[in-house]
Amino acid sequence: MGVLHPDAFKLTDADKQHFLEHGYIKVSGCFPPEAAEEFTANLWTRLGMSPTDKSTWTKERTNMPYHTHTLAADFAPKAWSAICQLLAPEDGGEQEGDERISGGDDDKWRSWSDGFIVNLGTPESEKKDIDNMDEDARLRNAGVWHVDGDFFVHYLDSPEQALLVIPLFTDIQSKGGATYENPAGLTPWFKPTDDATETREFFEALSADKDKLPTSSLVEATGKIGDVYLMHPLTLHSASENLLRIPRVITNPPVVLREPFNFDREDGRYSLVERKTLRELGMEGGLKGWAIEGGRRGWVSERMKRMEGGTEGGEGRGWGGKGELEWVVIVLVRKEKLVFTAVEEDTAN
Repeated sequence: MGVLHPDAFKLTDADKQHFLEHGYIKVSGCFPPEAAEEFTANLWTRLGMSPTDKSTWTKERTNMPYHTHTLAADFAPKAWSAICQLLAPEDGGEQEGDERISGGDDDKWRSWSDGFIVNLGTPESEKKDIDNMDEDARLRNAGVWHVDGDFFVHYLDSPEQALLVIPLFTDIQSKGGATYENPAGLTPWFKPTDDATETREFFEALSADKDKLPTSSLVEATGKIGDVYLMHPLTLHSASENLLRIPRVITNPPVVLREPFNFDREDGRYSLVERKTLRELGMEGGLKGWAIEGGRRGWVSERMKRMEGGTEGGEGRGWGGKGELEWVVIVLVRKEKLVFTAVEEDTAN
């Protein structure tokens, strides 16, 4: 287990309500700029680029493989505390949340790595007239709208990614390549359905539908070095174009549970993440009779294979270019039990 700091940070009632309503919270000042500078010290060497010479910025976005890990509870105790509180029974404490989180080999799932996601923009994006852009179109046409998790088969209760975590290792301004999230992204499609297949085109059509997703629901994950966004694991989100060409560096560390989420707790002691899921399903009292039936197969995506091979960034990730694979989400209803399955994605935040 991580080193807990029980008196360091507590979610307020307003924080909890914000998560239940919007599916995310932003925790500010989780680690100092000096820690970020040290952790990213070899980033430009690994990229083979110069931070002061844009002519060397030959790739718009790079999803870097990792080489080192550091315990999140030590590097960013405030963020780790918030993570534990979101995953604990609401009437419980940080310790109960920590006990629900898996360690993995060498505490891998409790650590943050140097697998940075870098967005440098392009010379073409820098030339755009950002002062006179259609803001609605800019937000909606950000890139590839998706749900994270291409390293496992998704079910509604999947433990492999308990939260979508985005630490900021650089300051990020509006129009500066921030991850775009749609806190309302759970609601329009997160329902039982008889339609077995929802393709990436489905998500793109959804992001363009102003009736289902008003512009006011779209949020840029901007902030200062050391800020951390914690989101529901099934939040619809997208990378965006870095119009400012100020280097944007984040990571996306998974949080893995020891046991799957439970949506039928006899004692009703649901975590905030479980409560958000149930709320979006319109079943706040729980999914009565919820149980895992049958085996669950594993999944290794092409991106993970490249990562394990140590290839920095893998194939090019352009806007609709080479390297983008089909993203398919399947929602099945069987005996009133939901199965949520992701086939594959190849996207970066």
